Amino acid sequence: MNFISLLFNDTTPKTISGPSHKLGKIISQDIHQIKVKIKLYNESTGTSPLYRHMYELLDKDHARQISLLQKRHNYNVAASNTAYHDQLVALKRVHANELLGFLDVMTNNYTLGQVRKVFAPTTSSDISNIDKQSTRTSFSSSALSSIDDNAPYYMLDPISLDILNDPVITPSGITYEKATLIECMQKNGNKDPITKKPLTTAELAPNLAIKDVVRDFLEDAHHRELDL
Repeated sequence: MNFISLLFNDTTPKTISGPSHKLGKIISQDIHQIKVKIKLYNESTGTSPLYRHMYELLDKDHARQISLLQKRHNYNVAASNTAYHDQLVALKRVHANELLGFLDVMTNNYTLGQVRKVFAPTTSSDISNIDKQSTRTSFSSSALSSIDDNAPYYMLDPISLDILNDPVITPSGITYEKATLIECMQKNGNKDPITKKPLTTAELAPNLAIKDVVRDFLEDAHHRELDL
C-alpha cells in the first residue's frame, strides 16, 4: 500500500510504501505535528476562544470516528487485520486534511484581523456605509468594536470572527455567516472551509436558534449603551 505522508515540516511530501499498520503510525506523527502547530499558533497570536472550542469539537469527533471503526471490527486492531488498518489510514488522512483546513482558517483569519485593525473605520458613518443592512450600525464605533470581542464564541462566524447576522449551519454541524461562507465556497470550491468536505448551498440550513440569540444579545447591548 502506498501513502503520501504529509511530513508537515518538509517542503515536499514524500511517497512512502509499506503495510497499512505502519503507515498509520506515520500519519499519526503528521497529525501530532499539525496539532502542535495549531497549539503554538494559538498561543502566539491569542486567537478567539471560538477556535479553541471548534478544535475541541473536531478532536472529539475524530476520536469518536476511530472508536466506531474499532467497534465495527470487534476491536480487532491487530496488525494482521489489514482491512481495519487500511480503513484507519484512510480515516486519518481525512482527519489530517480537516486539521490542516482548520489551521488554514485560523491563520488566514488572523492575518485578515490584523489588516482590519489598520484599515478599520473610525466613525459610525463609515461603518454604516460599509454595511447598511447590519443591525449593528445603530451602535457607536467604539461600542461596535467591542461587541464582537464581548460576544460569546458561538455567536461568531469562524471565518471572519464577526458576530453572526444571517447564520446557516452545514451538515458538519458548523455555523457560518451565510454570505461569508458562500463567498469562501465560490473562491475555494464547493467545500466546507474547515472540514474540507463537499458542500453545496442547497445543504445550508438557517440556524434560527442562533439568530434569535444574537438578536437578543444585540438588543441587550444596545440598551446598555443607551443607559451609559
